[in-house]
Amino acid sequence: MSNHPLSDRAAIVGVGETAFVRGSGRTVLGQVAETSLRAIADAGLTPKEVDGLVLSGDRIFPEALAATIGMDASSTPPRSPC
Repeated sequence: MSNHPLSDRAAIVGVGETAFVRGSGRTVLGQVAETSLRAIADAGLTPKEVDGLVLSGDRIFPEALAATIGMDASSTPPRSPC
């Protein structure tokens, strides 16, 4: 058990964004993956060091994003209805 003050709590430690362009031909998953990888890099982490994901909306499954960015998919909890 960790004595770190953020142990067992959520923390946002990185920020990332992509260009918002209509008709780019990119998928939502591709854009979210790019943003996620930028936020993870901004935090000084790798995808394998991320413990879980919280996504808004219902267009992306956490398991799909985890697999796309190279994160351990077993770290993502099952989807629950909002």
